[in-house]
Amino acid sequence: MQGVDLFCDPVRKPCRRSRLTLDSAFGRCEQSQEIRSQERRGMCCDRTPINSILDFQSTPNHRLLLGVIMTLIVGALSGCATNTNTASPVVLAATLATNPQPILNVAGYSVNGQSIPFTQIGQGRDTVLILASIHGDEAAGTPLVERLVDELTLQPSHLRGRKVIVVPRVNPDGMVANTRRNARGIDLNRNFPAGNFQANASYGSDPLSEPESRAVLDLINRYQPSRIISLHQPLACIDYDGPGEDLAHTMAAHGPLPVRKLGTRPGSLGAYAGVTMGIPTITLELPRAASGLSPDSLWSKYGPMLLAAIEFAGDSPPIAHILEITEKDVGSFSG
Repeated sequence: MQGVDLFCDPVRKPCRRSRLTLDSAFGRCEQSQEIRSQERRGMCCDRTPINSILDFQSTPNHRLLLGVIMTLIVGALSGCATNTNTASPVVLAATLATNPQPILNVAGYSVNGQSIPFTQIGQGRDTVLILASIHGDEAAGTPLVERLVDELTLQPSHLRGRKVIVVPRVNPDGMVANTRRNARGIDLNRNFPAGNFQANASYGSDPLSEPESRAVLDLINRYQPSRIISLHQPLACIDYDGPGEDLAHTMAAHGPLPVRKLGTRPGSLGAYAGVTMGIPTITLELPRAASGLSPDSLWSKYGPMLLAAIEFAGDSPPIAHILEITEKDVGSFSG
């Protein structure tokens, strides 16, 4: 999301304008002749971009949606000319008000106390859980899934009868340190209570020993997803566990990555959710080069695969029989 000029030095006279630049979907307001004249006379104040104030990564629970709302309000009141090829801010604000709004929440906290934010958007029994950056050095999925939330907000037709849960930063400590593991040196994708869990210094002494993996499990138990997509790097393929083959091929038909069965790893999310719980589980392996792409380029290349996963019409497995495993049950797993 690009910046919007909102905040001024009170000593200087503010310009009557907003640079509405929420990507191409929101269009762009042109400055009026009066405003350009004010700027030439030095009457306009300095401004701080809103994206430096509304930092979604540092305080994820309310600020992304607030930024969108503030942008639309300022755009509507700015009085500047609107590009005739795009919708006006007033129309966009009305559209956004009637579309399903993202609900921002926190799934839990990391070892170092960072929040693990998630967004719920849409309603319906068909629930899709989408996770990114469970490995901190595989972070290209984070801007991709954040862009997905924007797309679903603006294009709610993708959500008919569906609920989508998006977790952009499963391992925030690992992201800060640019390491695969969490702050205790545990690989979170080996810490789930699957039948093939292996207790060791890298995978944890017990399943769910880490707060981040417990946060993911809580989301699974709470929302009982029909399918799970977990974004990784760098193997450039679509892997699946459990009854996920049809879903994997559907996603491959909408993007550049092939289906490749990598095998179930011990204590992985795929082993637990896919094999143990019977939920179609996809490991979407982006290439290493994806880390160098802009959010727009990531979306253009890989976004259609995520939309295909959300709209997937395959038969969902029955979930009423799923055994909920909570923190107090961890002791029953010997590995």
